[in-house]
Amino acid sequence: MNQLVVAAMVCLSFAGKSAVQSSSIVGATPLFRIPEGEGPFQKGNIDFFWTSASKLVLLTTTSPSRGFKTMDGMRAQTLHVFRVDVLTKKAERSVGLEQSISEWPWYQMKISPNGKGLICVPIDRRHAGRIVDIAETTYRSLDLLPNSNVSWFADSTAALDIGMQERADRRSRFFVLEPEHPLTAKPKALEEPIDGDSLVNESSGIPIGIRSDGTVVSVKFDGDPEPGSTVRSIAIHRFRFVDGRIEQGPAVDLPINDQILKFGSIKLNSTGDRILWQSTITGKDGKPASCLCTIGVTGTDYRQLVELPTVKKAKDLGSFGGFETEDEPLNGAEWMPDGKAVSFISAGTLYTILDQK
Repeated sequence: MNQLVVAAMVCLSFAGKSAVQSSSIVGATPLFRIPEGEGPFQKGNIDFFWTSASKLVLLTTTSPSRGFKTMDGMRAQTLHVFRVDVLTKKAERSVGLEQSISEWPWYQMKISPNGKGLICVPIDRRHAGRIVDIAETTYRSLDLLPNSNVSWFADSTAALDIGMQERADRRSRFFVLEPEHPLTAKPKALEEPIDGDSLVNESSGIPIGIRSDGTVVSVKFDGDPEPGSTVRSIAIHRFRFVDGRIEQGPAVDLPINDQILKFGSIKLNSTGDRILWQSTITGKDGKPASCLCTIGVTGTDYRQLVELPTVKKAKDLGSFGGFETEDEPLNGAEWMPDGKAVSFISAGTLYTILDQK
């Protein structure tokens, strides 16, 4: 722990070999270079969450295979956590956030729209979920459903916990909190129970976000959504959240031409009108390529933002590890806070690219 405390006091400057390099990705602008040794850049996603227009939280590991170790009979991750300022090109290690986030294989993590709270969803029923105060680096437990799909409200005042394969003793519900104080989160029963498995009429449905008008945006797949499987199409469903009830709205089917969808990569932007995902396609040279794609929630204006060659097929590490491949060119992607651009990591550099033609 002493080594961590010392590390947290050191501000890492992106200079010399770590300086921003010229972009070699068409249309993309490099923002900063991740510190040397904080990869592995070629072995799966590197998680990051924007907390403002110029600052983010970056989760890395220096250990192979994402730093796995056994904890309670399950593989957990030992993470390094940095606060990054893309304007000054500096990152500062945060021991407090490491202690709040690390050491457990969360099913997923969701940052609040205002960048102040981070919800960590558990993968089993023996451990509670968490909500982390990003500024204070403290956390409290939340009784979240395991493997649930948490969606924040646009004003950060609440989060909807939609469970798939739910516990028999509790249906989905939402948590109400003060936007400036994430640890105030308190559960509140829904006026009518939401059955996550029937929300989109099959268990592969995944809620991905809530628009400012209370519309829940959810997706389901025509095909197997597991890693490495071919997904033939995506269906976008919209549900109106009114007084604790879900009212079904319009749906649209989106053929995606046999892309191999990267499970968990689907993200709704902050304005609630565009969806982002990562997939493997057949490139222009006939070989596999990784790409980032976007489309409107109405099924219009499809765009392919980035296409990078992939030499070796991704290996599925299972529920706790995601992907691992020696030549994976994309290592995570997120919408920028304004919802108009996409940020992504490739070869140890964070880039941004506008979501426009």
